[in-house]
Amino acid sequence: INPAIFPIWDSKVAARFGLEQHYRINSMSAYLSYLNFCWEEVDYFADRLDYFSGMFSSGEGNRITRMRTIELLFFL
Repeated sequence: INPAIFPIWDSKVAARFGLEQHYRINSMSAYLSYLNFCWEEVDYFADRLDYFSGMFSSGEGNRITRMRTIELLFFL
């Protein structure tokens, strides 16, 4: 819907949080917990996320959001 606010949740991200069973990955409570976690981290680590965002972006005009930066860090 809005990737700057709502992070991607998939089996790879879920595995980073120790969730590997299909029914746990697809539960609303799992996503809401992850969503709250990401929102807190975006606020708490804003300066660090801006640094990494600059590394992942192709230019200042194409800078990725802090939320997308968190997603990339989990993926890597």
